[in-house]
Amino acid sequence: MPVTLHEIHHGGLTRSYRLHLPGRLAERPALLAVLHGGGGDARLIARITRFDEVSEREGLIAVYPEAVDKAWNDGRRPATGSTPVHEVDDAGFLAMLIETLVRQHGLDPARVFVTGASNGAMMCHRLACERSELVGGLGMVMGSIPAGLYDTLAPSRPVPALLINGTSDPIVPWKGGPVRVGTREHGQVVSVEDCVAFWVRHNRAAAAAEREWLPKTGGGETRAWRQVYPAHDTGADVVFYGVDGGGHTWPGGEQYLAEWIIGKTNRDFDASQTIWQFFQGIRV
Repeated sequence: MPVTLHEIHHGGLTRSYRLHLPGRLAERPALLAVLHGGGGDARLIARITRFDEVSEREGLIAVYPEAVDKAWNDGRRPATGSTPVHEVDDAGFLAMLIETLVRQHGLDPARVFVTGASNGAMMCHRLACERSELVGGLGMVMGSIPAGLYDTLAPSRPVPALLINGTSDPIVPWKGGPVRVGTREHGQVVSVEDCVAFWVRHNRAAAAAEREWLPKTGGGETRAWRQVYPAHDTGADVVFYGVDGGGHTWPGGEQYLAEWIIGKTNRDFDASQTIWQFFQGIRV
């Protein structure tokens, strides 16, 4: 079926989203919300991730919400854009959108998954912590937790989480600190290590995980590894993929900007397929 564009009203604003319905829904279809990065939009993140292809093959519904002025209110300061992003209730908008689509399409609320890139990944952190009951699983690429929220975020329940970051990301620094685009700073984030530790702690997962290197199949100078933190008792798993030498990129996706701007893209695994396989493995 063709992609359709829609509008919904929330918080005094008209918000839009891109919806992809597959030709045939699975017996128990999932809803996958895909959040674009700062400065991007729904069309770009759909092209980079190719989740429409996953939607068709797996019979899931993919929705690509649009941020106001192309920036999600993930909790960082300072905000940019003509509409002050820190005044936009994006968590409320996304919650309303999820609830609306679940109702319209008769979906199982437990089969709602959220993924995102960069600013969209940071928004995933915030949404899952503030509205944990709506999120069945998380997949976050090239993002970290905003430093100003790190000590206050508290998910009401464990949320299965998969994280992917590159060690040479020039925009969202591996060791934490200012988010930089060119010479401009856009708030601060915690280190990737602290970000993973946050979800391990809140998901009551194993505190240690061995590094397993992925086969080097895609060429290039980057190399990826995986660390699995299995859940204890009533907790939820955390899985981390690190890309040695990887940049601000979506593994397996297109090199959407030049390497000197965003760094290198790893080809040893496909982030979209990896995220969906992770979601498939969540028991609900």
